[in-house]
Amino acid sequence: MEIRYTCFDTQFGWCGLIKGNSGLLRIFLPEPEKASIEDKIHSQYPLFSVYAPEDFLPEKEALGLYFSGGSLVFPVSP
Repeated sequence: MEIRYTCFDTQFGWCGLIKGNSGLLRIFLPEPEKASIEDKIHSQYPLFSVYAPEDFLPEKEALGLYFSGGSLVFPVSP
């Protein structure tokens, strides 16, 4: 199984997202430093993680809306 991930900055800190073949697997809630999120991702998924920020645009948009006070609705992956 290929595991893809991204890290992105929000108004509350750096978040991380993990996605597998069947969709979103994990959300890492905000941390002050990007390195902290990356360390957690690499320690929990050491052999399988591929950095692929382009695969997470809908999820990043949904979290951005949520952190701005909107409703959290994640897109459903096929």
